[in-house]
Amino acid sequence: MWLRLLGYPGIYRADKRLCGPASHRHRLALLTLLATHAHLTRPRDTLIGWLWPEADLPHARHLLNCAVHAIRAALGDEALASEGGELRLACSRLTADLWAFQSALAANALDQAVRLHAAPFLHGFSLPGAPEFDHWVELRRREVTDQYLNALERLAASADGCEDRVMAIARWRELTEASPYNSRFAIGLIEALCRSGDRGGAITAADEHERLLRRDLEAEPDDAFRTIAAGLRDGAPA
Repeated sequence: MWLRLLGYPGIYRADKRLCGPASHRHRLALLTLLATHAHLTRPRDTLIGWLWPEADLPHARHLLNCAVHAIRAALGDEALASEGGELRLACSRLTADLWAFQSALAANALDQAVRLHAAPFLHGFSLPGAPEFDHWVELRRREVTDQYLNALERLAASADGCEDRVMAIARWRELTEASPYNSRFAIGLIEALCRSGDRGGAITAADEHERLLRRDLEAEPDDAFRTIAAGLRDGAPA
């Protein structure tokens, strides 16, 4: 079985999503907290405070015990190890797309890492009444997204260096789609289009980026971007 964390979370057997008690929202949140802390334990009281902050302690402990029981019923008794007042996810019983993504990054397998990042961390998932958990998700999502963008930018720069024009344009375009307000990525796409001889496409990309910033953020591009865009429109050498 495997746990999807890049995208809306879920437990899967092969390509089939598991339904039932273990897939309830709070139980997926519990699995997420343990899966991002792999091989280490998390105190039960900390988990309770993050997942059921409004419940009184006896009720919250009961809810955690029910969640642990449901997860063990779905994944096996050894899936969650209880060590005193702490819980740990047994990685031998489960794998996760986030672990594969991080392993690919560690091995510098950037193409593989980019393919594995199918969607942002816990995309579309939240836990009503648990602001600390939701805040943690936002921070973690930003961290994972930054790792993905860094890998993609390195691939784009590598394609530029190898003069693989088609791949360079594709990578820079992926970056602008993933982070549309980033002017550095927009410049990368414009320069890649210019190097391929597509000056018209470069001007269109510059126009679209400026329009997006003004419409969504009521902001102007930075000086570096404006200099490049002005040179394109004035007919300066690409």
